[in-house]
Amino acid sequence: MKLAVICEKFGCSIRLTEERKQHIVSRHPEIRGNFNKIKPTLAKPDLIVANRYAADEKYYHRFFETLGNYLIVVVNTDKKFIITAFIAREVKKGKLQWKKD
Repeated sequence: MKLAVICEKFGCSIRLTEERKQHIVSRHPEIRGNFNKIKPTLAKPDLIVANRYAADEKYYHRFFETLGNYLIVVVNTDKKFIITAFIAREVKKGKLQWKKD
């Protein structure tokens, strides 16, 4: 079941399903109080990196002062849905696709 549709940086609609939301909060409990940061991460990322191992996945990064870390949202760009989201200290390795000036 579709929970939300989020418009990402370049205007593409990305789906978030209830199943993926449950996955995110169960596997990454640090996201529970920060779930509202997913939408701005997709809409206004600091950078986007292509996954080195899966051509259809991109990592949207946004640094939040309140977290002191990046929120990273992993998107399947072929099927246009959020796979997962987590908080990390460092940028994911991969080919840089876009970076904020």
